[in-house]
Amino acid sequence: MRDSMKTYLMSAAMVLALTPTGGLVLAQDPGIPDTLRIDSAVAYAGGSGELPVYFTNDQSLTGVEVTVSWDSPEVTVDSFSFVGGRLAGYTSTGWATIDSGLSIYFIAFEDLIPPGEGLLGTIHFGYLSTIDPQLVTVDTATIFAPQVEYSTLFSDDFHEPFSPQVVKGYLDIQTGGCCIGDRGNIDNSPDDAVDISDLVYLIDYMFVSGAAPVCPGEANLDGDLEEIIDISDLVYLVDYMFQDGPPPPPCYQ
Repeated sequence: MRDSMKTYLMSAAMVLALTPTGGLVLAQDPGIPDTLRIDSAVAYAGGSGELPVYFTNDQSLTGVEVTVSWDSPEVTVDSFSFVGGRLAGYTSTGWATIDSGLSIYFIAFEDLIPPGEGLLGTIHFGYLSTIDPQLVTVDTATIFAPQVEYSTLFSDDFHEPFSPQVVKGYLDIQTGGCCIGDRGNIDNSPDDAVDISDLVYLIDYMFVSGAAPVCPGEANLDGDLEEIIDISDLVYLVDYMFQDGPPPPPCYQ
């Protein structure tokens, strides 16, 4: 029988520390709110959506369980990535889709999560290109599956679970072309500049399992009518940046 993350963490042995005189040292909480924050982002009907998830903890953690759901049946989760996050170096992490939700977890078998703040990971959403424009709310949830309860809990260094503060996020799916001006703004920078960061983004996506471009049209450097992102786009960008090649064409070409 599968145990929920909550049951697993609560059944773990409590960690006790002894003073030189044999007394107990209780964990001291500095009082900074432990928080889970789901970011908000704009996505386009012709592309895909990504929402970073961040967390803050003012004490060492032995476990993290995050369960989120969203309010649109037209949106699904393609994957969750720990790349670039605070837990990227840990092995006891994972994620799974459950009913209409997503469960993300970490269990400390050796190293604890030290106090700090930063990225937990990124949710990659998918949807049909014909989706209507909509604002999708992404929030934590409690989901009951057979013999398992999924929720959002942090566990302190005594293996005691507690509920963090939560800030929900939004995926704003818009219609219309996401490509603006000329192609090449692969990293979706606000200034629409084409620079080395776009080249790095494209290389990471093609060869290091990095995030997909938010707007495929921006990464379609050679103007392929099917907007296929492949080695020819990388060659085009390298030629433009280092070999005096032609600039990226306008988005309408």
